Amino acid sequence: MTRATSNRGFTLIEMMLVVAIIATASSLVVMALPANSPQKQGREMLARLADAIPVQRMEAMAQGSLFGLSIKAHGYQFMVQDPSSSHGWRVISAVEQPDGETITLQLTQQDLLLDESPADERDDKPQLLLFPGGEVTPFELRAFAQKKAIATLIVSEAGEVQLVDAMDTTP
Repeated sequence: MTRATSNRGFTLIEMMLVVAIIATASSLVVMALPANSPQKQGREMLARLADAIPVQRMEAMAQGSLFGLSIKAHGYQFMVQDPSSSHGWRVISAVEQPDGETITLQLTQQDLLLDESPADERDDKPQLLLFPGGEVTPFELRAFAQKKAIATLIVSEAGEVQLVDAMDTTP
């Protein structure tokens, strides 16, 4: 006599259903996690700028053009000198903080804070220059979250970039 044995396993549909349930549960957990902290966002903003400065510096050298960097309280933008533009500068890339974010940037250049710079220098013109010869206007840029310093980006005249985590200093 032959006896029918049943070796029943999981079907493909059952396996796919389990994977879908796990994926849904995982996405709900990820969405419930808090967003990046302001401290992390501020440091990441300065880290992206620290990575972009050498690239833009090399681009200025390759093109033989004068590049600029305009720092605003909640973002920054790279510009290139363009005589055909109405202000003499054309924006090539910009990073702005989304509305509601609490990161504030503070530029120090030759002991002159961003808010103290003359009005005509702030309007549509960069405060910092990247020269075709490779030189850069030296500056320090601090990121603050709720009036607490997060990190400082230091750029030398030779274009050397250093990102330093801040101790507890206030603006």
